[in-house]
Amino acid sequence: KRANNLPMVDWQTWIDDDLRLLHKAGVLNATTPQEELLAWKFYQRRPHSHQIVGRGLYVIPLEHYFRAMERVGKPKSDLYVMQSEQFLKHRQEEYNKLLSFLDLPHHQL
Repeated sequence: KRANNLPMVDWQTWIDDDLRLLHKAGVLNATTPQEELLAWKFYQRRPHSHQIVGRGLYVIPLEHYFRAMERVGKPKSDLYVMQSEQFLKHRQEEYNKLLSFLDLPHHQL
């Protein structure tokens, strides 16, 4: 067993288990934004899961953030999304973009 008490499994089993959880929660077959949000919340509360596939489904929570922002009259441009891959490749440049978005002075990392 791993440190978090989850059993050791091979990569394919890990992926298959998470896909099964996504399906069981209703994330993969939701037909309305409301169903999707409820299913997403249910999926995220699942104990004993690393959510290896679900963590990569950024569009689901982003869509819900955008709808919530729209309800309170905030533009999508008020939300900054940084790609971690870009940050890892171009750390200073991406950090400066974030600081500019926040209207803060640039700072050397």
